[in-house]
Amino acid sequence: MNQPLMEVRPADLVPELSVVIPTFNECGNVAPLVER
Repeated sequence: MNQPLMEVRPADLVPELSVVIPTFNECGNVAPLVER
């Protein structure tokens, strides 16, 4: 009998935190920002 190791529920897939950073005309600054 094969049983899944873990049950994944929709609530488990919801991010705990989202960060929104405005980047209009900031193409050169996005990579350094992500690294930080």
